[in-house]
Amino acid sequence: MINRHNGVTVMDKLEQLKQILRNMESVVVAYSGGTDSTLMLKVAHDCLGERAVALTAVSASLAAHERAEAEDIARQIGAQHVMIESHETDDPNYLANAPNRCYFCKTDVYSRLVEYAQREGYRYVVDGTNADDVGDHRPGRQAARERGCVVPCRRPV
Repeated sequence: MINRHNGVTVMDKLEQLKQILRNMESVVVAYSGGTDSTLMLKVAHDCLGERAVALTAVSASLAAHERAEAEDIARQIGAQHVMIESHETDDPNYLANAPNRCYFCKTDVYSRLVEYAQREGYRYVVDGTNADDVGDHRPGRQAARERGCVVPCRRPV
């Protein structure tokens, strides 16, 4: 049984996402190895092949087991996975651990993702933000928006 919400099935939504990604032509996926970014990477890789690359920011704030898991999952998908150093832990605003701490972390991370995408000729930086994230307190989303990160699960390009 396929569930419908307002006449739209899960498969309809998946096909919409695939079409959005195909239209993008090439993407860097902000990839943490979590559920949302893994789904985005899998669909992007299925649609774009080598024109989709996973980028994981590596710093003191990334646990070794999370890095290893992200590497393993990207390998299972068959996607190229690039590790880049980030330095959010050098920012006193991040270290202050205020409620908007994530903004400072993501400012550093997304700046590096955009630099990589531009240097390597990828058209877009995308992440796995989705409708479930709407309404949550996510200061990092502002940093992503400011750097032009696209959210294929929420709006077309």
